Amino acid sequence: MEITRDTCPPSQRRAKPKQWCCPEYLSVGAEVLWKTLVPKRIRTPEQIALLVAGLESRDLAENARELLEAYGGDPDGRGIAVIRLESLRTFATIWSALGLDKDVSDGTNTPAHSSSTPTP
Repeated sequence: MEITRDTCPPSQRRAKPKQWCCPEYLSVGAEVLWKTLVPKRIRTPEQIALLVAGLESRDLAENARELLEAYGGDPDGRGIAVIRLESLRTFATIWSALGLDKDVSDGTNTPAHSSSTPTP
């Protein structure tokens, strides 16, 4: 379902644009997550802002992983491994803050299985 001004509750009509679009600079994997979550589980401007920050962290962690693989490790102590670790922590923190670490598909809001939680 497309989010439009008319489908938003009256209290949120001014806060939402006609449609929430995934920022173009995010990766294809981030865009897939976006389309899975918006508007089903992510609906408010605050949630959108957190989701964008989380997906940026996810992409940064993935880029760092690719650099580590290309260099065969962290060359000259450049901190690529630290960037990857901190980006993964940030992603996980935001994912949890948005309640995306919970499986709501069965209505129980139980912790999601590790196989259903996306990893960068």
